[in-house]
Amino acid sequence: LERLGGVDTSTHLQVWDLGSGAGRDLCFLGEEVLRWSRTDAGMARANRCSRSVHFVGWDVHKGSAKRFLPLWRRQIGTGRRISVGGRDYDESVVLTAEARRLNLQKLDSFEEELANLQSKERPASSPDGHFVCRLAMCYAVRYLNRSLFQYIAGGCPRRTGEADAPAGRNNGSSPHPGRPSLRLLFPEGGIFAVSHFCRPVPGGAWEFEHPKIGHVLDRFELRDMFADGWEVLQDSIHPDGDHGRTLIHFAARRLPQER
Repeated sequence: LERLGGVDTSTHLQVWDLGSGAGRDLCFLGEEVLRWSRTDAGMARANRCSRSVHFVGWDVHKGSAKRFLPLWRRQIGTGRRISVGGRDYDESVVLTAEARRLNLQKLDSFEEELANLQSKERPASSPDGHFVCRLAMCYAVRYLNRSLFQYIAGGCPRRTGEADAPAGRNNGSSPHPGRPSLRLLFPEGGIFAVSHFCRPVPGGAWEFEHPKIGHVLDRFELRDMFADGWEVLQDSIHPDGDHGRTLIHFAARRLPQER
């Protein structure tokens, strides 16, 4: 939670939930951020770090926003002031939320949304790629999209047969000219996390009817995917608590780019 507030005070942070569904995980994380921000350590941290965190739920179903946003208002609220012990205080961190409808299986659509976000968030006076808004965390809970995860791990991978874009459209941060790159929004220290069904050992059996084996991660699949340019913070296996299925809890932090 402290890492979410570790970017400079001029930056507004974003947290993305991929395949967010009804938004319960976003609301839980929002509650935890608020709880931490009201501690002495959280308030001291907020005085010298970002005080604005924007949560975004990405999902293909049009009903997600109808469920997520009312839940957010009920659980998190919209006010900037809180009442503690009969006294009113300003929140040390202000949380906001939105739902974005998009088919994340279509990478072209995601890249287009990313390019639109980059053009909106980067000031015209900042050609070096500095963004007013930074993506501090991107995560997926029981949502598996290997192509998208690989895209995030590699920054902006070129697909087979793709030609270079016209010159002059690259700002120096994207590995492929003209293509949007998540690295422009994902700062050094940004976190990617996954909690999903996973085999307990490499190539091990999966004896459960749901999910099917094709929707289950292999034991070190994510570790290998995020081996280049990332520091793995957590890579552990846990039971799901009800059917005996195994889940991976994985988190990686983006390392500084070599200059």
